[in-house]
Amino acid sequence: MTGNRAQRRFFGNLSWSPWPVVQFRGSIDHAEIGPSFEQLDAPVETVVNRIFDYARQEVAEPVWITGGNPSLLRGERRDVSLAAMIRPLGQILTLNIGYRRSVTRGGVTSFPELTPAIEAAFPERVTRDGEGRLVTVDARAINIARNMDADLTTGVTFRLVSGNRADPVQLSASLNHRWRLKNMLLVRPGLPAIDQLGAGGQPRHNLSAQLSIGKRGLGLNLAANWSAPGRVRGAAEDFIFRPPTTFGLSAFVEPDRLFASPSRKGVMNDFKLSVDVDNLFNGYRRVTRVDGSIPAGFSRDEVDPLGRTVRLVLRKKF
Repeated sequence: MTGNRAQRRFFGNLSWSPWPVVQFRGSIDHAEIGPSFEQLDAPVETVVNRIFDYARQEVAEPVWITGGNPSLLRGERRDVSLAAMIRPLGQILTLNIGYRRSVTRGGVTSFPELTPAIEAAFPERVTRDGEGRLVTVDARAINIARNMDADLTTGVTFRLVSGNRADPVQLSASLNHRWRLKNMLLVRPGLPAIDQLGAGGQPRHNLSAQLSIGKRGLGLNLAANWSAPGRVRGAAEDFIFRPPTTFGLSAFVEPDRLFASPSRKGVMNDFKLSVDVDNLFNGYRRVTRVDGSIPAGFSRDEVDPLGRTVRLVLRKKF
């Protein structure tokens, strides 16, 4: 049990700017981490959950157990980060690069996806019948022995303001890249560490971009996200996970602010219309075997039956 003892934390930051356009930063953070009240004491719930069973390569519907786990213990986390920022054109152009390394010992995490490696590490959490079919999975939170995660991030941001001071047009564009250098998970002492990047389905690279343009009373934003494929090692063969390249579009208009008439009283006063489109091109996560065939349970409608979503919001203050 974790008890009521306060969690200790030690951290430090260092910042140095040898020139006005350059800034270096570094930090170290060491903290005790404990389970939340919900992770400890939430009521236990059971539902039938539909998952893919990598061991039998079929869709299974085991009883899925969630809720509090009173046997969870405290852990500790140490984060080290280094970053540099360069602004060669002042506020117009910003370049960033950063390195982060995080090591967690005894941390609390939600139960991972039931891959063969996770099942081998937690055999007491999984029950199968005489024919090997999944019957129950205890998916309550767990303590892990050690998790080491390291990544390198780079980014570029462009900002431009034009027009008169009273009603300028603002344009901003950014592109960010995350390169996951390592993600090693040691579930229990004595077991082999799990390479989440090599066989755990985690992507090594991620790109995100954003473009925004707006002025008083009017705005438009376009966002995009891409991740590299990941691989999950099954009992008999590997599975390739290809996340979708997703795009999101949002726009809003406030007529009284756009036409500079906020003092007028009328139906358009304090009125806002916004439109949000998620997954603009209706992409979905594709899962295939190495030979390109699609396993049962990973068809288009089963992976993401919702697809593209459009929200129209009308807001009026009275």
